[in-house]
Amino acid sequence: MKTENLKQVAAAPRAKKLRSFIIRHINEHVPTKKVAVLLSGGVDSHAVLFGALEAGKTPHVYSFTLEGNISRDFIAARRTADAFGLEFTPIELPTDIEGIQEYVWQLHHNWMQEFYLSKTTIECCWPVMHAIDNILLENYVLTGFGGDIPYCSARSAKKRYLAGEFDQYMKEAYKNMDETPQAMFRALYMGFTGAELKFVSPFEDRRMLKLFSKFDPFKEGNKPIQKAISRAAFIDYFSHEEVKVYGQQPFQKGDSGIEKLFENLTKTNWLIRGSTVKSVYNAVARKEVEPPKKTFKN
Repeated sequence: MKTENLKQVAAAPRAKKLRSFIIRHINEHVPTKKVAVLLSGGVDSHAVLFGALEAGKTPHVYSFTLEGNISRDFIAARRTADAFGLEFTPIELPTDIEGIQEYVWQLHHNWMQEFYLSKTTIECCWPVMHAIDNILLENYVLTGFGGDIPYCSARSAKKRYLAGEFDQYMKEAYKNMDETPQAMFRALYMGFTGAELKFVSPFEDRRMLKLFSKFDPFKEGNKPIQKAISRAAFIDYFSHEEVKVYGQQPFQKGDSGIEKLFENLTKTNWLIRGSTVKSVYNAVARKEVEPPKKTFKN
């Protein structure tokens, strides 16, 4: 039943426009035939991958996996890559606590010392750092970053929607897209390492604001299933029997193991008060703890 209902959504103008837009965005920003794609088990990264295939690109799929932990996202990404005969490379995330401490310290005091860093930003920038370090053969990296915005997936966005401020929320989100902490981290870290990757994220394009104008994310957007417009835009790909995607959740949560890994910081001498990893982050930000013995070098 859901598939039949989704076919009706696919016939709607917005779904057709989204498909065309993603394909056009990729053709505009990726001049090479081969392109890296950061793929999870979510709708957004899959939609971008399918857009790359429609654009005639040859995607090289990369997906994160924590050492010793194979998550459902990783399994889904590998299954999709296999289904379409695509090259697949795991980005193995190290679990040593010393490396985590080095990263957290550098993030606060060398790379992004001028920014307020939320728990989500700290934990979600870490795998992106490893992506930048590991993608060596491609110059362009496609991502589904920004795909949550039109659907008000974040709790704060949903509050704005319920307050009748959806249009204002969308305008603010796309106006400040290049200035989000995670976008700034990508730029600053690549400057630090000398990496020359170009991240291409169709959902972060400000023209999405026009595409999703007069849109109701909790009615038109999530019926018959979550992120219906994005799924319907590439229904021919999403309906493949080997493609399995999951509902939206923060990247570091779920069974990725990332959130639990960072919680190990509470077992170090960096926990000087409180009981949560946020207490550790605050202590690091205020330099109330000693820096790690080793630091990243340029």
